[in-house]
Amino acid sequence: MDLEKLDSAQYWANELFSVLPANKQDVVHYYYNSRQSEIYYYNNFPRLGLQNAERGLQIALALKDSIFIADAYNFKGLFLMNLNRIQEAITSFEQGLQWSVWKVHPPTYLSLTQYYHLLGNLSEALLKHNEPASSLKYAFHSYNEAVKNKRLRAISVAQNQIGSCYDALGKPDSALHFFKSCISGIDNDIDVLLLNYASLGQHFRKQQLSEQANSAFKEGVRLLTKRPDINSYFSIEFLNKAIVFFSESKQDLLLQDCIYKKMMILDKVQADYNVQINEVMEAALKNETQLLNLRIANEARKVKLDQYKIIALSTLLVSVLLIFLLYRNRLLKKLELAKLQHNIQQDLHDELGGSLSIIRILSDLMSNKKLPPEEIANLSQKISGTASEAAQKMNTLIWALNTDNDSIANLCEYSRQYAVSFFEGTAIQIHFEEKLFQPDTTIHGTARKNIFLCFKEALNNVLKHAHATRVEIGFEMTANQRLIVSVQDNGNGLQSNNQFGNGLKNMQQRMQAINGTATFSSSNGLLVRFECAIA
Repeated sequence: MDLEKLDSAQYWANELFSVLPANKQDVVHYYYNSRQSEIYYYNNFPRLGLQNAERGLQIALALKDSIFIADAYNFKGLFLMNLNRIQEAITSFEQGLQWSVWKVHPPTYLSLTQYYHLLGNLSEALLKHNEPASSLKYAFHSYNEAVKNKRLRAISVAQNQIGSCYDALGKPDSALHFFKSCISGIDNDIDVLLLNYASLGQHFRKQQLSEQANSAFKEGVRLLTKRPDINSYFSIEFLNKAIVFFSESKQDLLLQDCIYKKMMILDKVQADYNVQINEVMEAALKNETQLLNLRIANEARKVKLDQYKIIALSTLLVSVLLIFLLYRNRLLKKLELAKLQHNIQQDLHDELGGSLSIIRILSDLMSNKKLPPEEIANLSQKISGTASEAAQKMNTLIWALNTDNDSIANLCEYSRQYAVSFFEGTAIQIHFEEKLFQPDTTIHGTARKNIFLCFKEALNNVLKHAHATRVEIGFEMTANQRLIVSVQDNGNGLQSNNQFGNGLKNMQQRMQAINGTATFSSSNGLLVRFECAIA
């Protein structure tokens, strides 16, 4: 590569690649990768180079070597810049500078990216991103580092970059000074000289100094004719600018010559690209095949081991799941039984506790021998009525607990019988209507009990407070699995001083407990409506 014989350099890179152990991340692999990236750069293969730089970065990060990491970020930035992905290139160069902790590499390292390389490349990217002030800062920094390390090529490159920055900042005198300093300091780096002729020609063209611009571009063409082995990247950079100038100045012969040279270079680049692709791919395919076979064998062992692990783990999981399900079922049964016991106790207390207390109090009063016979008869009648009411409550509780009654039809029939019995001997007429979509649909005990108790409370309100002569009772089951129970009387409806407010609240609470609703509206009496989902 130092002799600019890139074809030979690629040949020996391929030889090295063919003997390297596959899929290793060591120092030798990184040096090979760095050299290959450099060959791709000078041959102007940015896409291949970017892929290679990414692989090199992975090796460098795995080795945790800051010099390698800085070198990999530098090449990645160069290829991104050549692909015109300038912002990504700037980021890559900045990351490389963060890792470039040594200004001069220790002697144990081969030649790699230096600190001034990263500074100069970042300056170039910033200038392409139209940030000339920032670019100038890094260009001077790169120049000072190159002078400190006595790197003539790096000094010339930095001088050329500083001149370009001054041109962009509108300082032509400073720009011309550094372009001329670059030419006078160049020794054997003819590619840098060619690039500087392009920059100098661009400078004079911008200042509308046509003769000087023409002279600079012609010098570059003569140099390229004399030394056609200048690397393709710098040659194309020069020719692109020369073609624009000779086209504007209508110098057809020179324009045709530059276009021809560019076509020849591009043809050679494409031919070299095809040759190198074939060589690289052939070597890569050989290694990848070997690596693939190794991976297949390893994966087969892993799969077999994983199968044993899966079988063992599945057996363990199934066992744990069965134990959990058995424990859960036992726990649910205990909780269900405890809930049932609590509900029975609560119902017995709520439904029968008050009645039994009344019977006990009335019995104590009857034991008073001083009471007149007619009072004793009155107390006896009250005890009998309370006992009958308690028996009816017990009957309702037993009915709710019996799962044989878990159907809409049973609820409807039980409610109808209760209503007939309840209003028997009164002046209130009953009209009962059923519209059951599926009468055998199941409705469980708690819901049945709450709906019936709300229904019972509504009938009680009709008898005690409504002053009604007629009550219409409706049971309707809709197609979307909802039950609607309505009690409509022709009494005095809801009054402002509601006499049975607690009864209404009780009905609302009972329906809310089963995710239902209880509504009350006055319309020619009072309409009480209960609604809930059955499913």
